[in-house]
Amino acid sequence: MIFDDTWLIIVDMKFNDWLLEEMKKRGWSQAELARRSGLTRAAISNYVSGQRPNSVAIDKLAKAFQVSPSMLFEITSITKKVVNDTWADEMAYKLSLLDESRKKIADKFIRALLDEPKDGSSKGQ
Repeated sequence: MIFDDTWLIIVDMKFNDWLLEEMKKRGWSQAELARRSGLTRAAISNYVSGQRPNSVAIDKLAKAFQVSPSMLFEITSITKKVVNDTWADEMAYKLSLLDESRKKIADKFIRALLDEPKDGSSKGQ
């Protein structure tokens, strides 16, 4: 049991160290992060003190910091990534920020890219 408790403390420290570093980079106070994320000031204080956020809070923090939620899930060890593809994670996050009409445009664009031959020639030639 002591090993498990120690492991949780190490995991929590990793997240709150990351959180403090990201706030410092941006010059944000806990109050500013609370405002940007829609979380309470008390919740931010808890995370800075070592409490791990739940999945709803992780989504809100990810949006505030403009990072992919999967990255924060990995940092907090709430879930493990099956595939380590940070570019794909970042693209998925950016796509999630689009409104519905822009998502349709992005979908058409991606489908067109996938339909294009790999050698760059057009299909009709």
